[in-house]
Amino acid sequence: MPKCRPADVMPARCRSLYGAFTIFVVVVGMAAVPFRRLSSAEIPAASTATSSSETSIPDSAIRPLEGCAWLGEDGIRAAWLGYKLVDDDMVRRLKAARINAVFLTHQMQDLLDLDSAKWDGDQLQVGHREVTLQRLIANTKRAASQGIRVFWLANYELNHTLPHLKRLGYQSAFTEGPARFIRPGPHDDAAALDRTFWLGMTGAHGELVARMSLEYPIAGALYDTEHYGGGIMYLQGSGFSDATFEKWLTSRNVDTTIEKVPAGTRYEYLKSTGHLPDYFDFLEDSAYAQGRELALRWHAINPHLISGTWPLLDSWFSQGFLRGLGGAVPSLGFSGVEYYHGSEQSKSMAEFFESRNTNLYYMAGFYPPHAYTSQQLGEHVERILGQTGNYWMLSPQEQLRQDEYLDALRTAYENSHPATDTDQPPVDLYYSVLDIDGEPFLQVETKSASLDGSPLLSLYSKLGGAPLCSRLLMNRTELGTWMARVPLLRRLTNNRYQPNGFRAGVVYEFDPIPREYQYEDTYHTKLTDGRAYGYFGTTVAWSKTVKQSAVLFDFHREYNVTRVEVAQPTKLEDRQGGPTELRLLLSRDSKDWSPAPSFRTSFPIAGRDYSEPDATKVDLQDPRHSRAWLSWVTNTGRTPARQIKIEMTRVRNNSSISLGEVVVWGIFEGEVQAALHLNGRPATVREGKRWNVPRQSE
Repeated sequence: MPKCRPADVMPARCRSLYGAFTIFVVVVGMAAVPFRRLSSAEIPAASTATSSSETSIPDSAIRPLEGCAWLGEDGIRAAWLGYKLVDDDMVRRLKAARINAVFLTHQMQDLLDLDSAKWDGDQLQVGHREVTLQRLIANTKRAASQGIRVFWLANYELNHTLPHLKRLGYQSAFTEGPARFIRPGPHDDAAALDRTFWLGMTGAHGELVARMSLEYPIAGALYDTEHYGGGIMYLQGSGFSDATFEKWLTSRNVDTTIEKVPAGTRYEYLKSTGHLPDYFDFLEDSAYAQGRELALRWHAINPHLISGTWPLLDSWFSQGFLRGLGGAVPSLGFSGVEYYHGSEQSKSMAEFFESRNTNLYYMAGFYPPHAYTSQQLGEHVERILGQTGNYWMLSPQEQLRQDEYLDALRTAYENSHPATDTDQPPVDLYYSVLDIDGEPFLQVETKSASLDGSPLLSLYSKLGGAPLCSRLLMNRTELGTWMARVPLLRRLTNNRYQPNGFRAGVVYEFDPIPREYQYEDTYHTKLTDGRAYGYFGTTVAWSKTVKQSAVLFDFHREYNVTRVEVAQPTKLEDRQGGPTELRLLLSRDSKDWSPAPSFRTSFPIAGRDYSEPDATKVDLQDPRHSRAWLSWVTNTGRTPARQIKIEMTRVRNNSSISLGEVVVWGIFEGEVQAALHLNGRPATVREGKRWNVPRQSE
């Protein structure tokens, strides 16, 4: 990596080498997209404010953000800019380009007073630098006053941080195996699982941002997980330090020592002994635990704070860390898959990452913007907005100063988001909850009957994620008004690309961590959202020595859980998979666990009664087993729970415990936000823009 400083202005050359090799790029031909140049009247007049005006916007005019429904309704169109660059002129250009979010990037050591850092037990106490904090607050207010959402994004620079790491004690990194850009061997940098940097410094930074977000409109805390100034990037080849390797040996009861497998030989040892996949699984779960601890700390201060990282790569660190960062709101992964002239893969890449990480909200990135002509950039932005609704640009300050780029970005947005039909009067919505055949529905009805065309209804959860419905056709009632009914019984484990899906902020933990991922999991790496079947997961298998195992799901908020379905493979590639006794437990606070009704299957196994006593017995090898899988289900009524745990006990000797897809059903409750479209254009919702769905009991 070039040794350059991504501070207030990050030169594109600093990342061009990285981007050229790490992202699969397909150069595509492009047709012209017409656009017109913005007139001077369409760009707000430049402010004559000087530096003394940075605090001229009164605090009373700016309110902290509430909720994350805007993630689904409006999407994120972001510019990554140095926090000193967001002056009045830049804000008006962001607004003219229809950019609705800004990543205020800053060096972590510029905001945190690392000189003051000291340990208090296992908590690192760190002060902040008031000058940087006030500059960030002032520019946050400046952007927010024009409707632009603000994220605080921290960069890490090793040459400024390393002295503090050494003073405080840290775990250094060691790289082995095939790796891009990273030489093998020791690195004078914090390891990917180092507590001092991640849970200490990064934790303190996120807590500061979370506290500030209660007073100012800060949407989230983001992190650039590349380490500059001589540091390393957390790719697949890192994670071989003594401390990490010894922890794996202990957790797996492996009969060797770090002395017998010294640093520099561990990758080959793990590969030759068949342990390498399991080692990466262990690393990913460790990164998940690290991200989860941070998320719980930050969300204890502000449960609506969004956190995330760049780069988003298919590596154990990124997948685990981002999975852990997600809570009630999704984590944000901003990637660079649109590098240079684009790859035409925006939606497929979003599905790829989001289906493996149900916490994740994916953003395609443009790096560097100057690699595109204004016409090319406009074409790609329009395509991405149509496919995923999100994009970000790295350091676009030069392009934003050129009118042709503003024209292209504005036109791309307007082609994807037709202007509000100002001829239509505002629409008032009314809500009620109905019980239809024992299942709850949210009924939404318009007050007025005089609407020009059939309205399309979208409902978003205040906490973000997939909508409850997207452009659902409302039907005319006998009174001439318009009405739609939306099911409140949701598949909590679906992602936003599945029909009728709703994405809860679910994370999962294994105990112990599985050793193998087989059968349907050929190209997957973790138990995540299976797109093909609408289930939560693929297939995992434990070692044959494991007699009992469990998987825990945490939804980060309470739902009335009604049903849990499990698909369990009885034949694996080694033909040694076997039936498993299943037990479901539910908890509201992770302390008191209550057993749920027993799992049942309509297709029972011969020789063991897993279903009703009079059910027909079917042999395990019977070809009627769909893909040789058993489907189990338990109906839990309407049991309030935040967490569920599935415990598995091996039934047959010399077989493996295995677990396929899991799908959890629950009843949605909480605040929803409505959007309407009439004749293909957004309509203004006045009364009933938001409504709180009450808890549904038996």
